Amino acid sequence: MNNNQVAAGLSIGGLVLGGLIGVVVGLLVAPRSGAETRSMLSDKVDELYGEGKSVAAQSFEKIQETASTAGAKIQETAAAAGDKLGAAAGNLKPRINESRDELRAKMEAARNRITEQLGVAVPKAEEAAEEVADAVEAAAEAVGEVVEVAADPA
Repeated sequence: MNNNQVAAGLSIGGLVLGGLIGVVVGLLVAPRSGAETRSMLSDKVDELYGEGKSVAAQSFEKIQETASTAGAKIQETAAAAGDKLGAAAGNLKPRINESRDELRAKMEAARNRITEQLGVAVPKAEEAAEEVADAVEAAAEAVGEVVEVAADPA
């Protein structure tokens, strides 16, 4: 997962938050009773919160899927390389063994780099998902306060 994908996830969170704010303002301006407005607002907040959680879960699933696919490809490549090296002629066997060991070390280094990169990307995605959820919750609380103030006849 690259920085563009993380940025896209954060942009989606901003979009959800902006949509929530727009809905709140629209509901507060609409000619409805306070109870009806609060009910509609509560339903919309619940819906948007669920969508935010869904987006976060989908992002996390994609990261796991990418990590799994990368690991399988690395294993397939390692197995194919080992098979080809094993089929070499007898007098080249020491050189082949040396080459195989080098290849395995490079693949292990690549696997470690991929694992490290995924280890960084997964927490970032989880953190972004938590930030979106926190923002939605904060917006919901703010909306609740605005609705209470708007509904208060004093």
